[in-house]
Amino acid sequence: MLLEHLKATWKPHPVFHWTNQQAREHVATCFLAYPFLNYLRNTTRLSQRQIAKAPDATQLPEVKEDQTEKLLYMRSKVSEDQQTIARPLKLVVPRDLTTQSIINQIFNLKAASGKK
Repeated sequence: MLLEHLKATWKPHPVFHWTNQQAREHVATCFLAYPFLNYLRNTTRLSQRQIAKAPDATQLPEVKEDQTEKLLYMRSKVSEDQQTIARPLKLVVPRDLTTQSIINQIFNLKAASGKK
């Protein structure tokens, strides 16, 4: 029943894995993704298609400042669907122009900031 529902709502396509371990990881990821998708559908009232397409437009390109050579990240426009998804997940949306240290705080990247 679960697989029939997935096939009816998503257009499946072949996924090729070279090892049995990769195949098991793929199946495990799918079974974790399905309840997560339903959680988002129930809390956001967005369709599965809207939820699946929302991350596609997300961009955070790296820009180097000329004078200081400081790395900055310029966020793309956040759509309504992306904001709707971020809210129940309590995700922090970076500002339009963000420094590396702020990105590290948002994503809790201790290794990237040199801390251990």
